[in-house]
Amino acid sequence: MEGDEKALHNLIYLTKLAERHFQGWIYWQFKYFQDLTTQGSGESFYDANGRLYEDKVKTLSRTYARAIAGTPVHTAFTETSGHFELDYEVNTSILAPTEIYLNEAWYYPDGYSAYLVIPVDGVTIQRQHNLILVNADPTTTINGTLVRVRVRATETTS
Repeated sequence: MEGDEKALHNLIYLTKLAERHFQGWIYWQFKYFQDLTTQGSGESFYDANGRLYEDKVKTLSRTYARAIAGTPVHTAFTETSGHFELDYEVNTSILAPTEIYLNEAWYYPDGYSAYLVIPVDGVTIQRQHNLILVNADPTTTINGTLVRVRVRATETTS
């Protein structure tokens, strides 16, 4: 798999397709143990010598919203830059935050910024390790308000 550009392209295509339709997905094979339900060792995260296929793991460890406190409108992730976009309409009856998973080691090694495109009354962003929480205060946020969250990797200067 390492260096297999067609296979990586297919993974990117499938994850973007699922993302476009707000469809969850899961990758099946961790390590090849001659499992009859798989297509062979090429689906594994590891080669025959136990070496991790880092390109595959990075491709599958994309930034995404794992819980949305409202109605999703748009989401997109760009593998080459780590840019992430999420637009959703707030449902103030949902008291839990919107949760955005991000792999800081793979896509944001020099840090990142997480921000609202248009500030919204009562909506705040809280950063945790590999997680962004977007909270909407139901006493100050209007139900159905469009929230646009963006995540950008910190650019390194040479």
